[in-house]
Amino acid sequence: MIATITGIMQLNDHDFIFNFECREIAKTARPGQFVEVKVSEGYDPFLRRPFSVYDVDGDTVKLLIRVVGAGTSIMSAWRVGDTVDLLGPLGNCFTWDPNEDNFILMGGGIGYAPLNFLLSCLRRDGKHVHLLFSPLRESELVGHLQADDNLSVTLSNNRTEMQPLLEKIILKTPDTACIYSCGPNGMMKLIAETGIESRIPTQVSMEAAMGCGFDICACCVIPVRDGDGFTYKKACSDGPIFSGEEVIFNE
Repeated sequence: MIATITGIMQLNDHDFIFNFECREIAKTARPGQFVEVKVSEGYDPFLRRPFSVYDVDGDTVKLLIRVVGAGTSIMSAWRVGDTVDLLGPLGNCFTWDPNEDNFILMGGGIGYAPLNFLLSCLRRDGKHVHLLFSPLRESELVGHLQADDNLSVTLSNNRTEMQPLLEKIILKTPDTACIYSCGPNGMMKLIAETGIESRIPTQVSMEAAMGCGFDICACCVIPVRDGDGFTYKKACSDGPIFSGEEVIFNE
């Protein structure tokens, strides 16, 4: 689908929020899903780039982009009015029980991207959310959030501090319904283990290199538990959202 860039916000030297007018994707996207972006009219780079849906506002789809390589460097030169080929929404989504009220979100760096859309939806539904974000040096990624009666935000200097902070939040909110996370695998492993110990379900958004984005190339397989052994699932189609209990982070 052809989308028009309607706004660009630069957060720092390498992070940008792009607004795309694309009604078809905006009306169907759900928190946790992603789109595949064609970054070049030619063959360099040949593959599309996957990005989590950062937010949806009316007919506008927002993506959080970090410039880290050739593809995103091309994107950083895009301007308002440019048209871009988007494919999506793809993958599955975060889920929550509408009868529950308290949720914890944990983001690590650019991994905050899919959590922002989830946060918007939970707040819209009147849920109580506690966001734990790391690292502190990238706090501009969550600087737009305003704490209120339904939202509290805790910033962690680094991943090492996150577990004791999470445990404190759980003690204050014993009726937490679910913990959601996206970020480095080590962080999500910690969250999954804490969830198991606390008997709180966890959902994690898994990042993996994707060749196609829609269940053909099998580049994005991740190991998951299967009885006493393990099997593989595809992050693009079986995910990117998985229960933290099923993912084998050590593989």
